[in-house]
Amino acid sequence: MSERALCKGAQKPTLAEGTVRLYSMRFCPWSARCRLALLAKNVPHDIVNINLRRQPDWFMELNPAGTVPVLELSNGTIVIDSMPIVEHIEGMGGESLYASKDEEVAFIEKSKGLFKATCDLVQGKSASDLSTNTSDEYHNNMNEIEAHLKKKGTKYLFRNEKPSMADFAVYPLLNEAQSLCDVLPSLIKPVDMGTHPKLSEWIDAISATEWGNTYVDYFDLVAFNKSLIMDKEYNYNEGLM
Repeated sequence: MSERALCKGAQKPTLAEGTVRLYSMRFCPWSARCRLALLAKNVPHDIVNINLRRQPDWFMELNPAGTVPVLELSNGTIVIDSMPIVEHIEGMGGESLYASKDEEVAFIEKSKGLFKATCDLVQGKSASDLSTNTSDEYHNNMNEIEAHLKKKGTKYLFRNEKPSMADFAVYPLLNEAQSLCDVLPSLIKPVDMGTHPKLSEWIDAISATEWGNTYVDYFDLVAFNKSLIMDKEYNYNEGLM
């Protein structure tokens, strides 16, 4: 299925029996965690990207808020928002997405506060609304992840052998935050990875996995966020031919 975002007037694609569909946006970190969860669980699925400024009428019927992510099942069931979707995917059987569910759920809940300023920008706040503490907040967030990895002594956030749900939830947020260092270098200073060895190793490890390789191209993400923040343009098809 095309990665291009569907907008008002587009027809709703047919959902095959026995398949789930994730309504997404390529640069949305909350949609990304759901995409990664579906891949990790090997759930048959398709992805339909939505133009979040000009949503198709049929999408607004599925979710009147007009936001993503949204999961649709072939029986008509609709699940809205990233963590309820993740829990639904977790209940589909097979190996758990979690290494230590209670710990990871708490960590993911805490991650709502991680990179808050950068998430505000992605959700439409103006760069002028941010305080001069934004860079400090970003560095504190990165320090927290470095400290967590050192304490756990693991390659990924909660285990060594492969990523788990905490990695899938936090990595897209971190990627967004890193991209904004390139978009707003005068406001958000990049972290020196030489002083954050565990964090650097974690990012490299995630990027090298089959899941990390499916994530959106970093340069497309930077270009999208730059046009969004600087010009208030929403080029949902950034980087696509």
